[in-house]
Amino acid sequence: KIFNKQLHTNRLLHLGIDLKKYKSKKNYITKKRKIIIGLRSSYNPRKGLDIFEQMINHLGKKKSITNKIKFKIIGNEEVTKTLKKNQFKFTRNNHINTERGLIKFYQSIDFFLNTSIGDLGPVMINESLACGTPSLSFNIGVSKDLIKNRKNGYLSNLGNYISMSKIILNLTKLSNQKLNQLRTGSRKTAI
Repeated sequence: KIFNKQLHTNRLLHLGIDLKKYKSKKNYITKKRKIIIGLRSSYNPRKGLDIFEQMINHLGKKKSITNKIKFKIIGNEEVTKTLKKNQFKFTRNNHINTERGLIKFYQSIDFFLNTSIGDLGPVMINESLACGTPSLSFNIGVSKDLIKNRKNGYLSNLGNYISMSKIILNLTKLSNQKLNQLRTGSRKTAI
């Protein structure tokens, strides 16, 4: 027989991420500061660049929030125009060309934002969680399986930039204790 009941069980298949390399930073910052959100910017339409821009335009209407969030971007510079227009602070690297550099990126941010609207992964969700960095994502791909709201990140309905904007607004109100719980939950999920 090719199929039997044992083969028809639901199981998560884990990607081969080295949890000895991809790990949490040792000391979390405990004082109040800006929330740092990292993301991968790509021209590929399935990566949701236009939805990110809609989200930033929506958030930009609330001027008080621009001082509470900073973005760290890997990838193309297209999103920087929208961030500048809405007066958000950001840094950008065109690319990171070492695994150590990517790990440091995850360890330097408070949340990883995945705006993909058509993706089986991305692997960046797995890597982020392994580094103890909570993830924000639409409910697609591995995000749907790995991210648990208020445990290791937050999920939004696919393409709903208003819902994702509300999530980001709420991040600015998180206590340091809750942020550390999310970080711990992220690492536990990876393990």
